[in-house]
Amino acid sequence: MAAWMKQHGVLRGERVTDVGSGPRVHVTGLSDQLHDVFVTRSKRIHESRHRLPEKLLQAIATFGEAEKFTEQGSKRWAVIRNDLGTALQTLGSREGDDATLREAAAAFEDALSVTSFETSPVEWAGTQGNLGVVLMRLGMREQGTENLEAAREAFEASRDALQRDDAPLDWARAQGNLGNVLHILGDRSGEASLYQLAVDAHRASLEELRREIVPLDWATAQN
Repeated sequence: MAAWMKQHGVLRGERVTDVGSGPRVHVTGLSDQLHDVFVTRSKRIHESRHRLPEKLLQAIATFGEAEKFTEQGSKRWAVIRNDLGTALQTLGSREGDDATLREAAAAFEDALSVTSFETSPVEWAGTQGNLGVVLMRLGMREQGTENLEAAREAFEASRDALQRDDAPLDWARAQGNLGNVLHILGDRSGEASLYQLAVDAHRASLEELRREIVPLDWATAQN
């Protein structure tokens, strides 16, 4: 806190508050300065969140226009479809819109139809992971396990495509995603073996997602 106060030019001080109905007396103006900083930050966060759907829609429109001038099935087209899928995924998740999530899944599948594991393993693994996230979110909102099983396959493909020694964090995140969907499948089916597989996947993930390197990922995996 002290470092944060120093960073924002807020001097340490005390505030004396009248316990009755009289006005508060600020000894050093600390309260007013903190209030101004927090209000400014809150406004920025609110405005950013408010503009996010608009920005996503603009991005989606831009990718759609770019597709018109790109040869279908080309590597560039695959990149555009993957980027479009990412924007659709973010918008669909934010708005809770299954139709948009399905569009995202279709975009990722298009990208995978062109991107080759043999020639672009990292990109292929990333798109598989993106597809898995979309399918998992759809599966969580639907009855049955079809999309969840498809998400499991996508996460397994992403993990298997990544070399642990070359991309340990990406490999670990793929393991974590796999653990998440296995846990959900265990809840749906009641199969104890799926819970064990989920635990094994998360433990493997934590071998690379160490607290001192990626604390946020580590905390998420702990849950």
